[in-house]
Amino acid sequence: MSATALENITSRDLPHLKISDLEIGPVWVKFTSKAGKRYTAVHVPRHPKGPYLLLCSEDKDRKDFAKVSKMVEKAMWCKADGRIGDRGDDICDVLRFIRLPFNFFELMSKAVTSFYEANFLEVTIPVIYLDKN
Repeated sequence: MSATALENITSRDLPHLKISDLEIGPVWVKFTSKAGKRYTAVHVPRHPKGPYLLLCSEDKDRKDFAKVSKMVEKAMWCKADGRIGDRGDDICDVLRFIRLPFNFFELMSKAVTSFYEANFLEVTIPVIYLDKN
């Protein structure tokens, strides 16, 4: 299997991409909270314990992080592990799906075009990794 990447995708481009759940890899979504804090949500579709989101913030504002995490949990049917880790350059937590998405790419696309765009600022999709056979 070889990996390919689509870079700098806009939210307007997402609905027009035809990506199956068999080929979708991690999707990076960057955004800024209303408090001006920077975040990255890495949507990971395949993992031995199931799909998850890794939510990270370079600004390390734990109060804002908790608020943003709750918003993402609700919109994406996830539950945070609640173990916010400090990795030096950022803080992060794993959000696990409590209901597995029927179509991961479709769920992620709708989240970006509706949830992220409606609730956060400067939403970008710097990279979508694809697993091609």
